[in-house]
This record gives sequence, structure tokens and C-alpha cells, in this order.
Amino acid sequence: ISDSFAKLCKNKQIAELLVKDLTSFVSGKLNRVEIPTKLVLTDEPWTPASGLLTEALKLKRKNIEKAFEKEIKEA
Repeated sequence: ISDSFAKLCKNKQIAELLVKDLTSFVSGKLNRVEIPTKLVLTDEPWTPASGLLTEALKLKRKNIEKAFEKEIKEA
């Protein structure tokens, strides 16, 4: 694969393959409702400076939803 990382993140087939792989990996380990059915890949780093993580590196879910609202709706 010779595409840039940003271009690969936008490729829907890659996201679908990752979901399939993830599903088979966690099958039997997680409940069905705990397994993601869709993924949004991004090349943007999630850091406290970007506002997507706390200083303790915990997710700021509301900020993430707001920052990636368009991508989440398209997924």
C-alpha cells in the first residue's frame, strides 16, 4: 500500500476490514452490544492540546463527538 496515512484513513474498505477483524477478535469475549459496528479513522492526533483528551489521557467524549460529528454521521 503506497497511499498516504491520511488517504488510508479515508478509505471505507479499510475501516470495514478493521471492524470485521475486531469483531472476530473479540467474539466470545465481549457482549454483542459492546462490539463496534462502525469505525471512523482519523490521521489527527488526539492529545490534551487538541482538546480531545484530558491531561490524564482520558477521552473527552463530547469534544470528540463535536469534532468528528460529520464523519460519525457519514459512517
